[in-house]
Amino acid sequence: MADWRTRSLWLSRRPYEPAPPLDGDLDVDVAVVGGGFVEDKRIMPHFHRPTPDGRILWGGRDAPFAPAGPDPRQDRSPRVFRRLEETFRRTFPQLDDVRIDRGWCGPVAGTVNCFAHAGRLGRGGRVVYALGYAGHGVGPSHLTAKIARDLLLDRDSGLLDLPMAAERPVPLPPGPLRALVLNGSQRVLQRADDGDRGPLTGLALRFLQ
Repeated sequence: MADWRTRSLWLSRRPYEPAPPLDGDLDVDVAVVGGGFVEDKRIMPHFHRPTPDGRILWGGRDAPFAPAGPDPRQDRSPRVFRRLEETFRRTFPQLDDVRIDRGWCGPVAGTVNCFAHAGRLGRGGRVVYALGYAGHGVGPSHLTAKIARDLLLDRDSGLLDLPMAAERPVPLPPGPLRALVLNGSQRVLQRADDGDRGPLTGLALRFLQ
């Protein structure tokens, strides 16, 4: 378990910032007013949802790699929160004068393809795992749960043929090279999201794919 997790999972910190309770007269996105959860279609997505006390909870974009594991001291990167606030104000220009005075990061574990994977571990495959929910792993989590169920019940279903069950995640490079690859890849993806479609970015994107 530990060996597989070490080779195939990466731990990062996902940042969030809440806006203060909003004035009901402000013209804010109808998805926020209506109570929905919204995620954009960037490679490194942003997402937001309303809170019960009338705030917008804004998160996403940066996911700094955490090579040493969860560490609260690393959860207050000024650069990460500054960039997150900039994207908030670009998305909601009508809230440009709203002050954001707090933010936090939470540890998440992901895989190279950003999908959760399920499978068996241990002697005789008696332990079933489902890991790697960062990125696109949350949306299809109901499928991952059904895959884990079918594995536990030895049920031969079509779900077990999905890549989430039939294949293990691509292993990551070891040691310091892992941080270089993960953080460098994020910078390339963020540049592409921001409109940089130059030849170097295009070449890097093809390599990552």
